[in-house]
Amino acid sequence: AEVKRAQLLQNCFNANVTYDSPNCKRMKYSIETTRCKAVQSAVTLPNQKIVSPSLQRIFKEAGRLVAIPPPHHSSSSNSWHIRDFAPAQRSSVQAARKLTKKFRYLENGACPHCWLQQSHCICEYIKPLNQMKHRLWIYAHHDEVLLAADTSKLLLAAYPDTTRLVVGGLAELEKEMMDAVTSNPHSFVLFPAIGASTFSTLAESTAKTSSSGPCNTTHNKADITWDIVVLDGTWKQARKLNTKVDTKVARVVLEDALKSTPAHTVRAHPNPVRRISTLEAVALLLKDMGHPKESFAPLLNYLRIADGAYYDQMQHEDSGPRQTSPEGAWQM
Repeated sequence: AEVKRAQLLQNCFNANVTYDSPNCKRMKYSIETTRCKAVQSAVTLPNQKIVSPSLQRIFKEAGRLVAIPPPHHSSSSNSWHIRDFAPAQRSSVQAARKLTKKFRYLENGACPHCWLQQSHCICEYIKPLNQMKHRLWIYAHHDEVLLAADTSKLLLAAYPDTTRLVVGGLAELEKEMMDAVTSNPHSFVLFPAIGASTFSTLAESTAKTSSSGPCNTTHNKADITWDIVVLDGTWKQARKLNTKVDTKVARVVLEDALKSTPAHTVRAHPNPVRRISTLEAVALLLKDMGHPKESFAPLLNYLRIADGAYYDQMQHEDSGPRQTSPEGAWQM
């Protein structure tokens, strides 16, 4: 009911209200608060199939942020603008507002797990893999959440117990991730920043620092649980997310990225390295960390299935020819 009311208000707003009138502000406030109520009521429903656990946490936090009025807000006023918030709060509020709007994508029949329309759902083909002991933090820009072409959803499905989705701008979720990576000396951000090292170099330096003697180096290295932050977004968005992570946390660059042919075809780029998807980056990282190929090779099949379903969903008269994964993709 709240969703239908929000849609009705939106239609009235688009048709009858001028953008500079006082009525416009009241209508915008009513739309935002109604959507907020719809989000908060939807994520608390007992039917857990409606929203996945990862999205539940995200949209609960987004709904909480949307409902908070700006400082010194007058109770007699029915609306507020993003400029009414302190500069430090604006990014969080903006991200929360966009996320609550994205929630409507699920109401239109999208799967909350693979983020595709139900008629193109691929969940039956994406099975959990052998759980890795490392903790994977997918630090995503809010534009990537519920995006049909995004690949982080496949990592959440492949490693459900050790992978957590964190959205930039949601302070509570960011704090949980930051506390984890800063308290664990065995943590790093996967991003080719200036001064980044390969994983083998980082592992050696960490072993020398933490090991009490050379006889324990091999044993300790095998037992280490790493906290890994993987940035999810465009390169511009990823650079901004990287600046929000403590500079004391190491940055790691892939060793074999230049030797690999990207398999992801949805987002084209003239530079092959910049076409490597989030999922492919994690697979290459696991290879660098010494995991057997059998433990992450199924990710390539998941990626091909997801790309194919995306093309089927987006197919229309004006769409260009479908791209396919190169024959030499992932010859690792």
